[in-house]
Amino acid sequence: MKFDFAGSMRPAALSRWSCPRASRASHCRSGGLSSARIQRQRWRPEPHVRSAADADASTPSASSCSELSCRHFRDCSGCSLSDDLASPPVGREASAWFRSQGVEIDAPEKINAHGWRCRARLAVRLREEEEQEREEGTYAVDIGLFRAGTHAVSAIPDCVAHHPRINEAVEAIRGAVERLRTRVYSEARPARGGLRYVQLTAVSSDADVDDEDETDEGESGAGAETPVHEDVQARIQLVLVWGSDGSRQPAAKGEAERLARLLWDEKGKAPAPLFHSVFFNWQPSPGNSVMGPNFERFAGPELAWQRIAIEVGGTGEEEKRRRKGSATSTSVVVALSPAAFSQANPAAFGSLVGELAKVWSTGARAEPARIVALADLHAGAGAVGLALAAAAAAASPAAASPSSPPPSPSPPSPSPPPSPLAALERVVAVDCVGAGRVPLAASAAHLPRPKGRNGGGGTTSGRISVEFFEARAGEDPARWLAGADAAVVDPPRKGLAVGDPELLRVLCESPPRSLRRFAYISCHFPSLRRDAGELLQLSPSSAAAAAAPLGSKGEGGAGENGGGETRRRPLWRLSHGAARIFFPGADHVECLAVFERVD
Repeated sequence: MKFDFAGSMRPAALSRWSCPRASRASHCRSGGLSSARIQRQRWRPEPHVRSAADADASTPSASSCSELSCRHFRDCSGCSLSDDLASPPVGREASAWFRSQGVEIDAPEKINAHGWRCRARLAVRLREEEEQEREEGTYAVDIGLFRAGTHAVSAIPDCVAHHPRINEAVEAIRGAVERLRTRVYSEARPARGGLRYVQLTAVSSDADVDDEDETDEGESGAGAETPVHEDVQARIQLVLVWGSDGSRQPAAKGEAERLARLLWDEKGKAPAPLFHSVFFNWQPSPGNSVMGPNFERFAGPELAWQRIAIEVGGTGEEEKRRRKGSATSTSVVVALSPAAFSQANPAAFGSLVGELAKVWSTGARAEPARIVALADLHAGAGAVGLALAAAAAAASPAAASPSSPPPSPSPPSPSPPPSPLAALERVVAVDCVGAGRVPLAASAAHLPRPKGRNGGGGTTSGRISVEFFEARAGEDPARWLAGADAAVVDPPRKGLAVGDPELLRVLCESPPRSLRRFAYISCHFPSLRRDAGELLQLSPSSAAAAAAPLGSKGEGGAGENGGGETRRRPLWRLSHGAARIFFPGADHVECLAVFERVD
């Protein structure tokens, strides 16, 4: 499989094109549709990894008997690995690097490769044999992914990666398009427009909210208790991407509305609706971009909701001794708009952020500094900051109840140290795409109230305060980091050195004194390795050195490396690492690197 991390559809790369975060409008995936928990251990050494190129085409059972067990494996460009899915080559590479830094990463030994994908973007095209005969008889369309190097679509009914409700919605759309003989986009005749792509997002059933929920302390509101990846009644937020400008072409808009009306009348109404909402996206550009900037709601609520499980418990033997039997889990409800980024694999995302919450709930020092303010950079719709806020609320110490019985005369057992994360009051979320503002505000209004706080949080409601700023994280990093006790960076695939070099410089040379810890979440391990090299090697010796660009030459004499470069004791040390398989079937791993201040 080939990836196009830029979020655009290129003929040679439209496999996992909804993958990742090359542009902020398309981040990476996570997950598993199962109640089975992800088991975490270190990467297994050098497993055999099968790929499409390895498969013997003469063996019909090559894919059906594999770990992936997908009948579309040979024809579909969506997956490149069919076996040893928990140990892709890049995972072994990441494990070796972390080990070279003295850190054993927390990583999955087993994963569930089926049903994890909760957002999919699929192409819609006429079947090749129908292209010249569309007016003469049958009218058949394919919905799926482009074959490598072409704009021919490989249909993937019953895709094993998709949430089952996404597969159900794909079949409903295909049937409606064929019944109505809806015009379908063709690269050969782009001016004719037509249905071009569909975006399908599985959202939690019965989780729509209009007003703030009155939730108990430490408990999330906004609907169903089942995480979306396990919700068998999940509904679909649908976007029909049209190859026309609906505001200027009434005929195209009318055709789009006829299709949307049929889908909504048959599958969007009670008693058991499949569709949560239907939107149009007008994309007349003949280029490779999947979506245009203009969305229009046809039916259903403006926002949808996903409940994501966040596991917060012990990490390592030391914490297990300190917090024996106290491993907990919580969840966060995240509002989704069709234009904002959404995690395609909520289960793996929740596992990775839960790992960070565990680390920051205990800390590596005997008396770790409290985390009162958090900067969430490259935030998208704020899912990372929201998840950490929910974990902070769950970690807050409960106030003693007036009706509690008197303490036992027996000597009390040593109480665990207070959780640094439990002190969280304020989250600042920064992203260059403004589409995350509205869903983030809605999500923040339904955060659980921290346990045992008198008044509190950062708001009059007692909830943790969450603010959104539309800006590039690297434009004024000192502003976003000012006053923060901790920060999370979650950059696009190219990383900080290429995408936000000023942010990397500030972190390396002149972070605010309040910033004692930060986490780097990466969808591209080589970028993380490169940026971590800067973080672990550079430190200023003076204000003049701090103002110089990274790797600049010192005036007169050689630096510590003997070559004239200013090299100083690093300000950060790598204290923890983790990895999760966000995209089973791909040679991809999502990495978490946690750094602590050493000055």
